Order: sequence, then C-alpha cells, then structure tokens
Amino acid sequence: MSDPYQLPPDVSYLYVNEKEIDQNLKCLNLCQQPLIDPFNHKVCELSFCEQCVKNLNYVCPDCKSGNQEEFSPLKTKLVLNMLGQIPVKCVKCGTQTTRSTFPDHVKVCPFPCPRECGENIHKSIFESHDNLCLMKPLTCPNGCESPKILRKEMEVHLLQCPEQMINCLIQDCQQQIKRKNVQDHELVCPEKVIKCPLECGCEIKRKELKEHDEKICAHKVIECPEATHGCKERFQRKGLDRHVSSCVWSINREIVELFLEKISSNERRIQQLQIENQEQKNKIIQLEATPPCDNFHILDRLDFIPSKKFPGWSLMMRLAGDTLPFDSPFWTNESLLNEQDINEEDFSSSSKYASFNTLPIQWLMIVDQSGRSSVLKVPERKPLLEHFKKGREIPLVYISGCSTPLELIANEKDIPPRDHAWRLNSESDTHSVKVRIGGYFTQTSPGPYGKDTEGMMCSAEVCGAGLLDKEWSPFVFERKSFGVRKAHDNQDQPWSQLISAAFIYAK
Repeated sequence: MSDPYQLPPDVSYLYVNEKEIDQNLKCLNLCQQPLIDPFNHKVCELSFCEQCVKNLNYVCPDCKSGNQEEFSPLKTKLVLNMLGQIPVKCVKCGTQTTRSTFPDHVKVCPFPCPRECGENIHKSIFESHDNLCLMKPLTCPNGCESPKILRKEMEVHLLQCPEQMINCLIQDCQQQIKRKNVQDHELVCPEKVIKCPLECGCEIKRKELKEHDEKICAHKVIECPEATHGCKERFQRKGLDRHVSSCVWSINREIVELFLEKISSNERRIQQLQIENQEQKNKIIQLEATPPCDNFHILDRLDFIPSKKFPGWSLMMRLAGDTLPFDSPFWTNESLLNEQDINEEDFSSSSKYASFNTLPIQWLMIVDQSGRSSVLKVPERKPLLEHFKKGREIPLVYISGCSTPLELIANEKDIPPRDHAWRLNSESDTHSVKVRIGGYFTQTSPGPYGKDTEGMMCSAEVCGAGLLDKEWSPFVFERKSFGVRKAHDNQDQPWSQLISAAFIYAK
C-alpha cells in the first residue's frame, strides 16, 4: 500500500487589476509582468526579472550588450516596497492579499488531505496532521506479517493480531503471552485445572500436581513407612492403613529402632577412631621428617634472634634505602650490619643479623613497612647466605599473603608477573637487571629481555629486595635495598621507582 501523503505544489496567484499596475514596475522588454527578484543593468540602468536576464545569458534586451558582472540585484527600497504592495489573488481559494504577504498565505491556504481522510489542512500543519490522519497506512506495532493497516483500522486489527501480547485467559494466571501461543500456553499453564493423571478423581491446578502426587493422591504407589528398616512392600496410598496394620516392621518398630541406633552409634565411634588414628600417624610422620635443627633446637643457638611481633620466626634482615642493592657484599659474606638494632617498628635503616649466615631455613616471610606481607617456601633447607653465595637462581614457592612482589610493595594487584613471581638471585642473561629476592613484571616494556639460569623470562621492570639495574642510563634509580625499578627511569606510575622498606623473617 503506497502512501500518497505529499505536499501539493505551492499555489500561485493572479494580479488584481493588472492593467492598473505601474508600467515602470514591469519587466517591459521581456515577460511584461511585474518584476520578480529584479536585477539592474549598470550600463543602461533598466531593470528586469532575474530569471528573464538569466534566460538571455545576461544580455540586455535594450542595448543588446552586457555580461553577468554588469547585472546586480536591485536594492532600491521604494521600488521593492511598491512591488511588494501589488494586490494579488490566490488561484486556489480566491483570497486577496499583497505580493509580499502571499508566502504567508501559502502556509495557511487550505487543501484536502492527500489521503482523502475528509480533513482540510494547510502547509503549516501538514506534519502534525500526518500523526493524526485516520487514513495513514501503518505497520503493526507487534511486527506481524499483515500488510500496512490504516490508522482507523488499527484498533480492530490489534484485537485479532496473532503477535499481540495478551493476558492468559485462565483465571489467576498473570503471565502475558502472544495471542497465537494461547493454546500452547494452556498445555503448560501452572494455573490450569487438570485431572490427576493417575485417575484418582481429583482435579487440581497444574502447579499443585507435584504436591498432590507426593502427599495426597490415593492411586500413587508408595513404599511402606518402614522401608528404611527393611519392609519391601509397595502399594497404592489408599491401602496404607491396611498394610500398616499387618506390617511386621511397623508392629516391631521400637525394637528395630533400638537395634538400628546401636548400629549407628558403633559406626560413628569407628569413624571417630579412624580420624584419631590418622591424626596420630600424621604427627609421627611430621616428627620423623623434622631435622634436629628445627626451632625447638634452635633456641640454644646464639645466632637465633626471635621476633617479638611474629612468634616462631627469626629475624634475618631489615632493608631500607639503597644500602643493600644486588652487588652489596652483605648478601654474600658473613659481615653483619647494625646487628644490635632489632627494633621491629623502625624501618629507617638496613640491618643484617647473624641468623642470615648460619640458620638453616625452610620458610621466608617478607613484611613491608605498610604492614603487607608474603610467606614463601625455600626448596632447599640451608642458611640464606649459602643460597646467595652460590648465586644460582632458585624459584620460591608462594604460600600466603601478597602473591607477587608488586602487590607486596605497591599494593598493585592487576599487573601480572613475568613468568615466576618469586625468585632468589635472579638476573637476565642478556640485560643487566638483577634482584636478590623478588621477580619481574611487564607493564610498559613487554619485549624479550632474556632468561635467568632457570630458563624463566625476565623483563625491564623488576621489584623486590636487592635491586640493581646497570642497563638503562642515566641510572638515577638503579640501586635499591627494597622497592620497584622501571627501566629508563620511567615514572609513569606513582610507584614506578618506589623505594620502600621491609623486614625479612625466616624459620
């Protein structure tokens, strides 16, 4: 269905008393009509309609000469006003007005609706009438396959439209469905009253069928209430009373329950004994696996410095500033540093304690000055000094706390580590970036930066304890006891070159 709704061509006008119009206001040598958009010829000073001059390619009909540059719009207000005041009459409705006001009349000049709805409209309400016209062809708002529908017929169509959403016809059902799906919905409607499928004679709502089946239906085949005790009989629910009156298990229920409770009590006792037995085995295995230098033997050692903040842990080091970078001799010799200063609340200077040199350890705990901590397992049980003397890279096993050095130092959890997060003595085989305890991450420099001795990837961004970067000048942030180092002295994050402080504990 095509829509004929289009604006008709603008109406024209006729001059009233055309013979009385001043000849000086007419295009005399051409169309002989009152000037429309008059152009003046600068040479002979005659005026013509703009369109008339264009039709002659800007050649004056009087002097037979001229070009486009010699013509310009007439700007004499007196002449323009006189032209605007010429009386005209609308050819459609006969309304008389002046030529200057005729465009305003065109906006309100009535004409019948192109769709033949019976309304007379005009140009100024053409668009608003389109939204009201009863003869406008519309598409079904439900998207059905019907062809275009006239607005006056839409209400009737919606009462029949198969795609129209309607309320379920069954009482109490609040679900909305498409009209075409009514019959299918009735087959699953929870409010639909149906007959019991076991033909017990009851009529129930579909949503109550399960409860009816489990608790009420007289034709439902059920087990004896004493089935758990041993009765194997099955029968319709309506025969329950008759069965119970003769069931041996029901008659002797008290005896059976007493017997079963005794069995259950014995089973619980057996389970408890099995748990206790396994706990004892675990303790024996733990004692057999504990070397003679574990903490309860360490108490007699002079180099054991117990932590007051973390019972069971021994003080190893305190890291601050740039006094203990990777190449500091304190990592690989027996020299001690500020060993008398064991204030665990003071992070202002670096210290190295005797336990670093001699205490065989299995666990490391690094506590940042912010209070965050990471617990790590060392694969080989020996003093830290021996690990650092060998200089071999050792992967550490993360146990608890902050999972990466960057999270521990900067509380940054979203940037992943480069390969293994925690390592000892790690350095790239191609770039001079090193760390004693910590690892690498990749944020701004993701390219290949070599591998360490264990074959794990390194990067230009490193964090942890004992940092050293001899690769990227000008090396302003190349040395740190504990913190974060980005190559090229990159400072794109507040923590990019962070110098922090921490205590290292072990046991």
